[in-house]
Amino acid sequence: GHALILGLLAQRARRVLHRLGIKHTSAVFGLLQNAGVNEEYIARLIPRLPPGDSELYSHPSLDEFRDEFEALISPRNRSLAREHGVRLICYRDL
Repeated sequence: GHALILGLLAQRARRVLHRLGIKHTSAVFGLLQNAGVNEEYIARLIPRLPPGDSELYSHPSLDEFRDEFEALISPRNRSLAREHGVRLICYRDL
């Protein structure tokens, strides 16, 4: 369903972005999680990240999406990221 549609749209968008010289990540995760980007999701994701750059789609907050905020600052996930050589970057680093 949604994954197929978003995959097709992403494929088209990548071609357009490439043609226009706009930088983008190679992979996006969390988009279909429906507020399910929590500590466990990220802990499972980190060891499975593909080589290269990836984006984690999240809406952390101190209110409604507190779980997402806590997952992003989790010592467990910070340790896993270090262990697996994950480097946190921002868009300008692409």
